[in-house]
Amino acid sequence: AHEINNPVQGIMNYAELIAGNTGDVETVLEFADEITIEAQRVATIVRNLLAFSRQEREQTMEDVDAGKLIEATLSLIHAVLRKDQIEISVDVQPGLPPIRCRLQQIQQIVMNLVTNARDALNERYPGYDPNKRIVISAGRSPDPGPDKNQSRVRITVADQGAGIPGEALARIFDPFFTTKGRDQGTGLGLSVSHGIAKEHGGNLSVETRRGEGTRFYLDLPAAE
Repeated sequence: AHEINNPVQGIMNYAELIAGNTGDVETVLEFADEITIEAQRVATIVRNLLAFSRQEREQTMEDVDAGKLIEATLSLIHAVLRKDQIEISVDVQPGLPPIRCRLQQIQQIVMNLVTNARDALNERYPGYDPNKRIVISAGRSPDPGPDKNQSRVRITVADQGAGIPGEALARIFDPFFTTKGRDQGTGLGLSVSHGIAKEHGGNLSVETRRGEGTRFYLDLPAAE
């Protein structure tokens, strides 16, 4: 909702400004350009939401570029991260092989990991802080998995939040387990994500240090 409401509100604001500046052609054209930009954002978000919401039975395995997958997923949450003053950076290793996966399911995992990182950062840094950032990277996985002859691609989502307590870490992938309040989460996100990764022949793992942050590693078979 935030992703749609923000650009729509921008369009409404610029339309009001145009109505109040009809005599200034240069200003009107400038605001019209901004309306076009915001409208294009809405169109992009809607396209990604439509792809994201396809039924599982319609999803087929395909070769997916990790960088494009990350970019498409972030387009759905970019405005919310900006509102929360969270900086996000993406680092994709050149020459990566594509991932063999069901695109929307892997987008679901990445979205969940980014959302969890956002929550952790907002809890530790209610306002702006230079450490309030999420780093997403993609590269070749150092973990070959059960099939030693097949390479893997690793997507990492890292934050500098407070880290996960030890007692919670042991249950982090358990269904319905959550460290959030009742109104904030069902505890299914990481459990479902872990299951999806396993169904793809991959894995979802976590490293965390209290007071330093958390890293989630999504390893998926490469299409090569």
